Order: sequence, then structure tokens, then C-alpha cells
Amino acid sequence: MLTIGMDKDELFSLIKKAVREVIQEEMGKVWLEGLPSVSDQEQADINRRFGKPDRTEILDPALRELPFKLEL
Repeated sequence: MLTIGMDKDELFSLIKKAVREVIQEEMGKVWLEGLPSVSDQEQADINRRFGKPDRTEILDPALRELPFKLEL
């Protein structure tokens, strides 16, 4: 049997990090589910009026850092 030596603090940190990552992932899913959907026609109208957004640039500073990690 394989035994791994790890002290209590290291184990606690590892578990805490893993739980944090899972919570961030789930919060991201909940946040995305809460966004209203738009039809293809509505999106085309938005793009025509305002141009297609650049996904690499977020102008609103409040949106630059979300309280969770969002993977698209």
C-alpha cells in the first residue's frame, strides 16, 4: 500500500483549495443560468445597432473581477 506523508495543515489547505474551486465552478454555472437568453433575431439586432462586442475587453470595471472564476 502507498503512503503519502502530509501534515495536517497541508491536508487542510489542499481540501480548502479543492472546495473553493468546486464552489467557484458551481457559482459560475448558477450565474450563467440566471442570464436571460436572447433569440438569434434579437442578437442580430443588437449587433447591428451597437456592433459586435470584443470578448477580450470589458469596459465596466465592476465586471472585470467576478466573485468567482468563469470559464467560457
